[in-house]
Amino acid sequence: MEIQYGAPGFTLGAGMTVSVSNKPYTLTGLDSSTTYEWYVRANCGGGPGNSSWVGPATFTTVLENDEPSGAIELTVDQPCPGVNAFSNTGATTFPGEFNPTTGNGGYWGTSISNTVWFKFTAPSSGSVKITSDISPLGSLNDTQMALYNSDNPTNINQLLVANEDGGALGSGFASVAYYSGLTPGSVYYIQVDGWSASTGTFCVEVYETLSLPNPGTSCPSYTQTLVNGAAAPDKWFNIYNKPNNFNIGLPVAAVRSSANLGTVTVKANRYTSVQTAPNGVKYMQRYYTFSSSQNQGGAKDVRLFYTDAELNSLKAAANLPGNSAEDLNISHYDGAVEDCTPNNNAANGTTLITDVTATDIGGSGIFYLEYQSPGFSEMGAVFGLVALPVELLSFTGSAEQDRNTLRWVTASEKDVDYFSIERSPDGQGQWREIGRAAPQTTPAPEKHYALDDPQPFARSFYRLKTNDLDGSAGYSGIVLLERAVGEGLLTLYPNPAGEMLYAEYRAAREMPLVCRIIGADGRLILEAGAELGDGLNVLPFQIGDLPAGLYYFSVSGGMGMPFVKR
Repeated sequence: MEIQYGAPGFTLGAGMTVSVSNKPYTLTGLDSSTTYEWYVRANCGGGPGNSSWVGPATFTTVLENDEPSGAIELTVDQPCPGVNAFSNTGATTFPGEFNPTTGNGGYWGTSISNTVWFKFTAPSSGSVKITSDISPLGSLNDTQMALYNSDNPTNINQLLVANEDGGALGSGFASVAYYSGLTPGSVYYIQVDGWSASTGTFCVEVYETLSLPNPGTSCPSYTQTLVNGAAAPDKWFNIYNKPNNFNIGLPVAAVRSSANLGTVTVKANRYTSVQTAPNGVKYMQRYYTFSSSQNQGGAKDVRLFYTDAELNSLKAAANLPGNSAEDLNISHYDGAVEDCTPNNNAANGTTLITDVTATDIGGSGIFYLEYQSPGFSEMGAVFGLVALPVELLSFTGSAEQDRNTLRWVTASEKDVDYFSIERSPDGQGQWREIGRAAPQTTPAPEKHYALDDPQPFARSFYRLKTNDLDGSAGYSGIVLLERAVGEGLLTLYPNPAGEMLYAEYRAAREMPLVCRIIGADGRLILEAGAELGDGLNVLPFQIGDLPAGLYYFSVSGGMGMPFVKR
C-alpha cells in the first residue's frame, strides 16, 4: 500500500509518498497545527499493477502546546518571536481542563473550546501584564486569556486572573490581563482561547509592568467575589476596576488571607493633590477603604499601589525631599467615620503600621506597599502620624566675598528643637553639619534666618535640616553655591577623614601633576600621579590603612594643606 500526502490542493505526484506494509501507520515529521490532504492506493507488485489513488481525505495535526505539558515558554519583557507566531487552530480541550467563566471566578464570556498553553518565570516584583493586544493583530483578534498557579502542568486548578477583552487595537477584543502576587522565580501558566470557539493566529507577550485606574474623588466601589483564602491561603486576590462585563480592567489593590473573606469591597479615591488630616499629617493622593462580607476583622496581608509621581508630590508637600518609598508607613484608621478620605480622621482611631515593604514594578513608574493589616478599614500611605515641625517657605543661599550665606524663611513652627545647615561636596553623600540656629520665640507671620559658612568649598551643596523635639527631622531641598577661584588646591574633605580623602583642584588647562601625602614628621607617605582636565577636578585617595594622626597633602611640591586621619 502507498500513501501520498501534502498541503491541501496538492497535485498527485507532487506530494510525499510512503510505502507501508502495516496498519495502522504513523506519519512522522509533520508540522504541528497543520492541515494535510492524503491519498491511498494498493500496490499489487507483479500482478495487475497498482490500484487508482483514492482520496483526498484530510487531517489536521495537533498543537505542541495543546495541553499544559507542552506549554510554550515565554520570556518576560521580550517581544513575540515573530509576527503572530502562535495559533490555536486544531487545538482541543482535555479532561478536567479548568473553565474560567464568570461562574468559576474568571472573566470569560464563553466556555473553553480551542485552548493552547504558555508558561513563563515570574519577575522580581511578582507583577505582570499579559497581552495579546499586539500589532499587527492576527486572524484570531478576539481572544480570552487566563493565568494559573500550578507546579504540575497536568493539574491546572488555581486561577489567578482571567480576562476576555481590554485591548486597544482593532475592535479592542484582544485580551490584556494584569496580576500582582506571583512568587519571583516560579513558573506560571497562561491559557489562551478564542471567543466563541474562534481560531486563528496571534501573539502573546508578558511584561513586568502595571497600570492603575484613576477612581477620581467620588469614592467608587470595586468588588471581588469568591475571595476564599481558606482554600488558597498563599494566593493574592487582586481587586479590579471592571469597566464592563467583558473586561476585568486594572488592579486597584490586592489582599491575602487564610480566612474565607467572601466578597471584598475596596472604595478608593485619587485626589489631585496631597491630602492633609486635621492633625497636619500629609497623605498620599490615593486613599482606600476595605471591607469584606465575611471575617472583616483579623490580620490580612494587603498591597496598595502608587505611582512615583504621587510619591514625589508627597515628598514635596511634606518637605522631605530625601525620603523614598521605603520610608512610607500605612495609616490604619478604624474610627467613627470611614468615608474614603483622611481629612476627618480622629486621632483616637488612627494607628501607624511601620512594617511596610516597598517594591518597584519594573520600569513602570509604579510601586506597591505590602504590609499586614490588623483588619479591614481605611488605609493610606504617610511618612508618619506626627505633623511636620515647620512649614518652610524658602531656603536660599549666596556666595559672598569671603563666605557663603544660607537663608531660610518659615511660616509656622511646632516643637522645633533647632535648625542645622548640612554641607556636601557632591550633593549625594558625606553630608556634614556646619552650623546650627535656634528657633525664634517671638511670634511673627514669617520668621527669617541666616547662617554663614566661613570655609566653603569651590562647589558646595547645602540643605536645611529641621530637628524636632521628639527626635524626628525633615529636610529642605538642596542649594548649590559655586565660587570663582583661581588655579590650585582648593580644599580637602572630609576633614577629619576616614577611609577616603578627596582633594579639589582647579586647573587652568589640561596638565599632569604629582600628589603627595606627608606625615607630621616630614616623611613621604604616599605619592601618586594624576592627569587633570581644564577646570575643577576631584581627586579620590584611599587612606584607610593610614594610622590616625595629622598629615599634609601637597600637589607638585606646593605648600601642604593639613588634614586629620581618624
